[in-house]
Amino acid sequence: MNDIFKLNGPLFTLLNRIANLAILNVLFILACLPIFTIGAAITALFSVIYRSNKDDHLAIAKEFFKAFRENFKQSSLLWGIHLVMILPYVGVTAYVIRSFPVFTLPMAIIGSVLALYFIVPYALQSQFKNSVKETMKNALLIVFRFLPYVMMMFLVGLVLLVILPVFYRQTFYFVTLFGFSVTAQLQLIFFKKIVTQLEQLKEG
Repeated sequence: MNDIFKLNGPLFTLLNRIANLAILNVLFILACLPIFTIGAAITALFSVIYRSNKDDHLAIAKEFFKAFRENFKQSSLLWGIHLVMILPYVGVTAYVIRSFPVFTLPMAIIGSVLALYFIVPYALQSQFKNSVKETMKNALLIVFRFLPYVMMMFLVGLVLLVILPVFYRQTFYFVTLFGFSVTAQLQLIFFKKIVTQLEQLKEG
C-alpha cells in the first residue's frame, strides 16, 4: 500500500504523466500559432508522446523543441503540400454544397478520405527519417493496407477535436489542457500496431 505514494510509485507516475500531457498540449498550441509551423508541431507532438511512453522522466519541453527543430524542414513541406490540397477542396466543397446540396454526402466522403490520409505522414515523420516523397507514398500505402487502424486514428481525432469543441462550455478546459496531447496519445496506440505489423512483415 505504501508503494503507491513513493515518487516512482503508480500514483506519482500517473500524476507526472497527466502533467506532461498538459505541458505538451500547451507547447503544441503555442507552436501552432504561426500557422506555417503546424506540420512541425504535429510531428514534434507525436515524437514526444512516443518517447514519453518509454521514459516517464523525459524532459518534455526540451524534447518537444528538439523534435520541432529536427523535423521542421520536412514537416513544414508536408504541411505546405497538404494546404495546397486542402484549401482548393474546401473552396470547391463550399461551392458544390451551396449550389448542389445533393452532392453533400459524396463531398463529405471525399473529405473523410483526405482526412484519413493526412493523419499518417506526421506520425511516420516522427519515427522514420525519409524524404517527403517517400513519407507521402508510405502514408498512402498504410492507409490502404491498414485502413481499420487508420480509421480508428481518425475517429479519435474526430471525437476529441471536432465533436467535443461543439460543447465548448463543458469541454473547454479539457480540450485546452489535454485535447491534442490525449488525441496523439490514443492515436499512437493504433499507429504502433501498424509499425509492429510492418516490422513483422519485413522480418518474414
